[in-house]
Amino acid sequence: MKLLIGLFAGLCLSTSALAQSHPLTVVELFTSQGCNSCPPADAYLEDLAEREDVLALGYHVDYWDRLGWKDTLGDPAFTARQYGYAQTLQRKGVYTPQAVINGSLHLVGSNRPAIDALIAEDKDADEATLSLNVSKDAEISVSISGAQKDDPSLRLTIVHYRNEALVPIERGENAGKTIAYVNAVRSVETLALPADGEALSVSRSEEGEGLAILLQVYSPKGAPGAILAAARY
Repeated sequence: MKLLIGLFAGLCLSTSALAQSHPLTVVELFTSQGCNSCPPADAYLEDLAEREDVLALGYHVDYWDRLGWKDTLGDPAFTARQYGYAQTLQRKGVYTPQAVINGSLHLVGSNRPAIDALIAEDKDADEATLSLNVSKDAEISVSISGAQKDDPSLRLTIVHYRNEALVPIERGENAGKTIAYVNAVRSVETLALPADGEALSVSRSEEGEGLAILLQVYSPKGAPGAILAAARY
């Protein structure tokens, strides 16, 4: 199945290929500038973002804003996504820093050995595949294989993220620190899988941003679950 996605109209591309050549393990870190235990997890996410086999995404939640510093990258939508995972993972609450691996498992986001081990195990798993191709007309086509595309629980999750942001924090638990954040999510959108050949429109990426597309399971109530495949631009 190919889904044509029209975006990046300003790109100057002479070739028609940007294929995802290997599976990606998706690590979603729920973090906050107002959480004093988060900087080690943020630093680890920076390391993960450099790996070709990992899609590292940072979601800044807003529930620590009450401590005196409003997270400059925070959004209630990211808090809602974390609470959705809590439903899926059968947890009573949420915490930071929390790393969710492929939408199926969670760990403390600074637990490098355990997360590294899960990433290594993920390479041996049978997965669906999702690849992106960019045409000379700056259209992105998404190719999906190895998944039941008629499954009503499957959705495409479209994520735009800032490649990097250097933030001086003036108040709260991290007052006086300047922290570098990578792959900080700016927006997340969930779309149904279109029928074969149906065009799908996605907002353009801004300068200094990346784009990720996830093939993901959602509950009937909209809670996110297992990520079957992922690709990034």
